[in-house]
Amino acid sequence: MNNCKTALRGIWTHGKVLGRGMVKALSGAGAAGLVWLGVHGYAAVPTEGGYVAVCDFIASTAMVILAVLAMYLMGGRCRKAGKK
Repeated sequence: MNNCKTALRGIWTHGKVLGRGMVKALSGAGAAGLVWLGVHGYAAVPTEGGYVAVCDFIASTAMVILAVLAMYLMGGRCRKAGKK
């Protein structure tokens, strides 16, 4: 029974690490997708006209800002070297 508890504790510990890594990987993929959509929107602005181009520019800018914010938040929660 003691070996089972030890094994479950190890599975739980490594599962949390794996889960955090998966969340960071998905966050990075989402941020990269937002950057791509923003750049694609910027490229579409010259082909549009009037208020559609303005709205496209504003939406693209918002997407890029959200992507940069997501990248900042993703990197801001890491541990500093030498601190516990």
